[in-house]
Amino acid sequence: MFFNAKLEAYKTFISLASSTSYPLSSEAVLQLSSANSQVMILSGTRVNNATSIYYSELLRYPASPSKDEMAKLANAKIELIIAMQEELKEFRNSLDPDSMGFFGEESV
Repeated sequence: MFFNAKLEAYKTFISLASSTSYPLSSEAVLQLSSANSQVMILSGTRVNNATSIYYSELLRYPASPSKDEMAKLANAKIELIIAMQEELKEFRNSLDPDSMGFFGEESV
């Protein structure tokens, strides 16, 4: 259930960020802020850091971005998606009994 909540929060945030126009409207900022909060609550440090960077880039992204601004936003999104994928994979693997030790610790 926690895995599904994470996955849904990640999908919602990425979807909202990808479907909005820039500069952000007040409504879009509220929606993104809410989705951002859900991701932050459900995630570990790496995803939280990547989310913060991407969210900051979204907030300052102009209507007519330069190539540098486009690259910064694209790179931040890529880093976030990679962090999300890795965290979901780690979480799913931690639930796999074959990868667990005697008391639920990961086996080496």
